[in-house]
Amino acid sequence: MKTSFRKVLYRYISKFRYNKLENTIFIMVNASILFLLYIGIEAETLPSRIIPYIYRDKLLMFYVVTTLLLIFLRIIWPWYHRLRYAGIVEVVSNYVDVIIIAVLFGWVTGANKTSMSIAVSIVLLFDAVIFTVGAMYKKIAQYMIYVTVIAGLVNIFLYFITDKEVFVNLLGIPAGCILSFKVIPYWLILDTPYRRNLIKEFGPKDIDKSVIFVSKKKERNK
Repeated sequence: MKTSFRKVLYRYISKFRYNKLENTIFIMVNASILFLLYIGIEAETLPSRIIPYIYRDKLLMFYVVTTLLLIFLRIIWPWYHRLRYAGIVEVVSNYVDVIIIAVLFGWVTGANKTSMSIAVSIVLLFDAVIFTVGAMYKKIAQYMIYVTVIAGLVNIFLYFITDKEVFVNLLGIPAGCILSFKVIPYWLILDTPYRRNLIKEFGPKDIDKSVIFVSKKKERNK
């Protein structure tokens, strides 16, 4: 079971890698959240029950610093992306963004704390089930994902037919389930010993060692 679970994690890191696109996505996401927070706080339209006053300055500072840092890292990308822990800013932003986006989504849709807690619990439970099932039966996990996508599309269809906001609110659950596949294990994009061990354990074993030797020899001769 443990080996199967590690294989699921390897499938994740084989699909998602740290690159310029990831950096660009987080520049746009962080800048957008910074803009929304600033407007909401300055215009006093963001209730204190959503984001208490004691956290507002800290949040604004966090997004100002991370957005500028992400832009700076993009400028020095040719050098930066070779570092072992390149992507740490994106990883930290990823988990903070999830919390803030969930809070803002609850505010916009008018969902109360109980509804948001239930929605988050469903997403986390779905992830636990999908990772467990995926470790044993890959096909079943894929079908579960397809069903989740279809459920989201049905919600959109019902909203356009009935024009009831409840279907838009419910759309957050399947959308959260799909997005969480990338969000929750996102730390695996970092070049950590754990990631390298997964690649060593489940990665390609049929690489010609002579090719590696020749390439290393060429690098030394440059």
